[in-house]
Amino acid sequence: MTQLKNILIKKNIKQSALAKLLNKDASTINRWAEDSRCISWDNAVRVAKIIKCHPIEIFNDITLTKVKLFCDNDCYVEDRVFDEDHKEIELPFELSNKIVVYNYSNSIEGGFHLFDNNEISINLINPNKIYLIYLENIKYCGYINVLKSGSFSVSNANNFETPILGNLSEIQYLYKRTHFQNE
Repeated sequence: MTQLKNILIKKNIKQSALAKLLNKDASTINRWAEDSRCISWDNAVRVAKIIKCHPIEIFNDITLTKVKLFCDNDCYVEDRVFDEDHKEIELPFELSNKIVVYNYSNSIEGGFHLFDNNEISINLINPNKIYLIYLENIKYCGYINVLKSGSFSVSNANNFETPILGNLSEIQYLYKRTHFQNE
């Protein structure tokens, strides 16, 4: 079952308009949308370019991701497991493997932060980038401020800065933000 019909509706694209752009008969597009005929990968790629989505999205409905990590005004990140606390975010396929943190603070950074799901080295820290930082029993999200001693703190755009959190060597996992999405 494809998601073509749902995507076209969501993007307000008429099947007839898509047929014209693809130089296909409108009945072919309708058959794809109604799942009475399978769309080939090559045709899905052509359609995806026109409607600006990933071809995988035509075949799989994977756009909603539940957020499990939440960041507050103090750069502190907590896991929440209660359904009523969970926000959902729509992500295109190419971002579906990201770590998502919802920042509910009052800063200009409020919204959804997406982090690469690949750990990075502390040697690659850039003071102008936002990171998700895992220490032994606690997580933070924000800019990393490194002191000459090797100690560090975390800050946000509201000029809030945590106390010294320890030495950089105490960071267990470090992820760099790659995308941001408003609510």
